[in-house]
Amino acid sequence: MMMIVFSHRYSKGDKFIVEAEAEQDTLVDFTIVRDVMYKYSKKAQDRFLDLPIESFFFAAFSLSDEGLAFLTSKPDNQGDAGKLAKLLEELGDLKNQAITSLKSCSCNISTSC
Repeated sequence: MMMIVFSHRYSKGDKFIVEAEAEQDTLVDFTIVRDVMYKYSKKAQDRFLDLPIESFFFAAFSLSDEGLAFLTSKPDNQGDAGKLAKLLEELGDLKNQAITSLKSCSCNISTSC
Protein backbone atom coordinates (compact mmCIF):
# COMPACT_ATOMS: atom_id res chain seq x y z
CA MET A 1 0.00 0.00 0.00
CA MET A 2 2.90 2.36 0.76
CA MET A 3 4.11 1.92 -2.82
CA ILE A 4 0.92 3.46 -4.17
CA VAL A 5 0.27 6.14 -1.59
CA PHE A 6 3.81 7.45 -1.26
CA SER A 7 5.29 6.73 -4.70
CA HIS A 8 5.90 10.44 -5.23
CA ARG A 9 7.84 10.64 -1.92
CA TYR A 10 10.07 7.61 -2.52
CA SER A 11 13.39 9.48 -2.50
CA LYS A 12 12.65 12.25 -0.01
CA GLY A 13 13.90 10.37 3.08
CA ASP A 14 10.60 10.88 4.92
CA LYS A 15 10.73 9.56 8.45
CA PHE A 16 7.61 7.39 8.14
CA ILE A 17 9.00 5.59 5.07
CA VAL A 18 12.40 5.04 6.69
CA GLU A 19 10.77 3.75 9.89
CA ALA A 20 8.38 1.44 8.01
CA GLU A 21 11.27 0.00 6.03
CA ALA A 22 13.27 -0.51 9.24
CA GLU A 23 10.34 -2.29 10.91
CA GLN A 24 9.89 -4.60 7.93
CA ASP A 25 13.67 -5.00 7.61
CA THR A 26 13.30 -4.50 3.86
CA LEU A 27 13.13 -1.65 1.41
CA VAL A 28 9.83 -0.73 -0.18
CA ASP A 29 10.23 -1.23 -3.93
CA PHE A 30 8.66 1.94 -5.28
CA THR A 31 9.76 1.06 -8.82
CA ILE A 32 6.83 -1.36 -9.09
CA VAL A 33 4.39 1.56 -9.00
CA ARG A 34 6.62 4.22 -10.53
CA ASP A 35 7.40 2.10 -13.58
CA VAL A 36 3.72 1.79 -14.54
CA MET A 37 3.35 5.56 -14.09
CA TYR A 38 6.49 6.81 -15.81
CA LYS A 39 8.13 3.93 -17.73
CA TYR A 40 5.09 1.98 -18.82
CA SER A 41 5.67 -1.39 -20.45
CA LYS A 42 3.97 -4.78 -20.52
CA LYS A 43 6.68 -6.07 -18.15
CA ALA A 44 6.00 -3.22 -15.68
CA GLN A 45 2.26 -3.86 -15.95
CA ASP A 46 2.66 -7.58 -15.25
CA ARG A 47 4.99 -6.91 -12.33
CA PHE A 48 2.43 -4.51 -10.82
CA LEU A 49 -0.52 -6.87 -11.30
CA ASP A 50 1.42 -9.84 -9.90
CA LEU A 51 1.05 -8.27 -6.45
CA PRO A 52 -2.29 -9.10 -4.81
CA ILE A 53 -2.84 -5.75 -3.10
CA GLU A 54 -2.12 -3.76 -6.24
CA SER A 55 -4.35 -6.07 -8.30
CA PHE A 56 -7.13 -5.67 -5.76
CA PHE A 57 -6.94 -1.88 -5.74
CA PHE A 58 -6.81 -1.72 -9.54
CA ALA A 59 -9.77 -4.08 -9.93
CA ALA A 60 -11.75 -2.17 -7.28
CA PHE A 61 -11.04 1.13 -9.07
CA SER A 62 -11.93 -0.23 -12.48
CA LEU A 63 -15.17 -1.80 -11.23
CA SER A 64 -16.34 1.27 -9.31
CA ASP A 65 -18.68 3.94 -10.56
CA GLU A 66 -16.34 6.52 -9.02
CA GLY A 67 -13.37 5.17 -10.98
CA LEU A 68 -15.25 5.32 -14.27
CA ALA A 69 -16.56 8.81 -13.45
CA PHE A 70 -13.00 9.91 -12.68
CA LEU A 71 -11.75 8.70 -16.07
CA THR A 72 -14.61 10.16 -18.06
CA SER A 73 -14.43 13.54 -16.28
CA LYS A 74 -10.73 14.13 -17.01
CA PRO A 75 -10.39 16.95 -19.57
CA ASP A 76 -8.05 14.86 -21.75
CA ASN A 77 -10.77 12.22 -22.12
CA GLN A 78 -13.65 14.56 -22.99
CA GLY A 79 -14.59 15.54 -26.50
CA ASP A 80 -13.04 12.48 -28.16
CA ALA A 81 -15.45 9.56 -28.02
CA GLY A 82 -13.01 7.28 -29.83
CA LYS A 83 -10.22 7.93 -27.35
CA LEU A 84 -12.55 7.38 -24.39
CA ALA A 85 -13.90 4.15 -25.89
CA LYS A 86 -10.35 2.86 -26.39
CA LEU A 87 -9.39 3.86 -22.84
CA LEU A 88 -12.40 2.06 -21.39
CA GLU A 89 -11.63 -1.03 -23.49
CA GLU A 90 -8.05 -1.07 -22.24
CA LEU A 91 -9.28 -0.53 -18.68
CA GLY A 92 -11.53 -3.57 -19.08
CA ASP A 93 -8.62 -5.68 -20.30
CA LEU A 94 -6.44 -4.60 -17.37
CA LYS A 95 -9.32 -5.20 -14.93
CA ASN A 96 -9.65 -8.74 -16.26
CA GLN A 97 -5.91 -9.28 -15.85
CA ALA A 98 -6.08 -8.00 -12.27
CA ILE A 99 -8.99 -10.31 -11.46
CA THR A 100 -7.19 -13.28 -13.03
CA SER A 101 -4.13 -12.45 -10.94
CA LEU A 102 -6.25 -12.36 -7.78
CA LYS A 103 -7.87 -15.69 -8.63
CA SER A 104 -4.44 -17.19 -9.21
CA CYS A 105 -3.27 -15.87 -5.86
CA SER A 106 -6.27 -17.34 -4.07
CA CYS A 107 -5.65 -20.70 -5.75
CA ASN A 108 -2.06 -20.66 -4.54
CA ILE A 109 -3.30 -20.14 -0.98
CA SER A 110 -6.18 -22.58 -1.11
CA THR A 111 -5.58 -26.29 -0.64
CA SER A 112 -8.52 -27.18 -2.88
CA CYS A 113 -6.97 -25.82 -6.10
